[in-house]
Amino acid sequence: MALTQIDTGGIKDDAVTDAKLPANSVGNSEMKDDAVGVAELSATGTASSSSFLRGDNSWQAISTTTEGTAVLSTGETGTAKFLRVDGDDSSSWQVPPDTTYSVGDGGLTQNNFTNTLKTKLDGIATSANNYTHPNHTGEVTSTADGAQVIASNVVDEDNLKVSNSPTNGYFLSAQSGNTGGLTWAAAAAGGITEADQWCMNADWTKSGSGWTDVDSNWSRPTGTGTANGTNLGTGMTESSGVFTFPSTGFWLVRLHATGYNSSDTQYWQISIGTVGGTYHSEATTSIADQGSSDWFESQSTEAIFDVTDVTSNDFKIKFRMYSNTSMNLDGADQMRTGFTFIKLADT
Repeated sequence: MALTQIDTGGIKDDAVTDAKLPANSVGNSEMKDDAVGVAELSATGTASSSSFLRGDNSWQAISTTTEGTAVLSTGETGTAKFLRVDGDDSSSWQVPPDTTYSVGDGGLTQNNFTNTLKTKLDGIATSANNYTHPNHTGEVTSTADGAQVIASNVVDEDNLKVSNSPTNGYFLSAQSGNTGGLTWAAAAAGGITEADQWCMNADWTKSGSGWTDVDSNWSRPTGTGTANGTNLGTGMTESSGVFTFPSTGFWLVRLHATGYNSSDTQYWQISIGTVGGTYHSEATTSIADQGSSDWFESQSTEAIFDVTDVTSNDFKIKFRMYSNTSMNLDGADQMRTGFTFIKLADT
């Protein structure tokens, strides 16, 4: 008959050893609750209320250190790290993340700091302050640093921007092409600058009716009481009875003529006018009537000419009788028959 049951009373102490038990034959179900205590453990070290059984089968005291490398963790190398709880009942030393941030223009909701503002700040010198410009005083003044104003009675010769150096008696002339648009210039001479006289130096005879140019016997008077052949300014020029002006401008031309006849009653006329080719454009005329023989008679006429071209604005005198008889213009080295020319002003 087979043996099926042995109670503890029938087994001798220390009779059952690990050699008598096959591997894995004793499990939780074969062991009585609380059957294995501290005394039954074969761990090294001293068991106490402040120690724990480590995996290497040794009793270890719990560390009282609250920081530093005594905390069990992974990745425990390097410096400037922080201890991270990894969520699996472990922790590890980690490098802090990069906290450098870049904010572009408009990246902030209020008081946005833009690249333009940064450039402006970069242009402000170190230790610069909020400077208030003082008001100008002296020759140039300002109020509240506003528009600058030149003070009264301070602009003198030295302040002017002029193209040349001044000379006493000169005046400022506007010259747009010169430096500053101003030039010191000599004032034009006052009064009349041109005056001249021409007379008939010998009798001139007209025969027959109709108009005739008085084209000879002209010279400047040299007789007593005259300018003795001189003139003021450049003077007129004459060729075959045609007179040419020396310059443009307003000219007064006065003609005085003396005629005589020893035999007949006579109507006679003088005229001065501009010359256009061979054409005489009459500007002024004078006419006289002598009713007896052996007579002397004078007449005068004058006109103001606006001479704009000295080449085309020359002039001459014409003489006309109303009968076919002969008559003389009295000529001598005086102003019995002659012209007076006076320039009144520039054109």
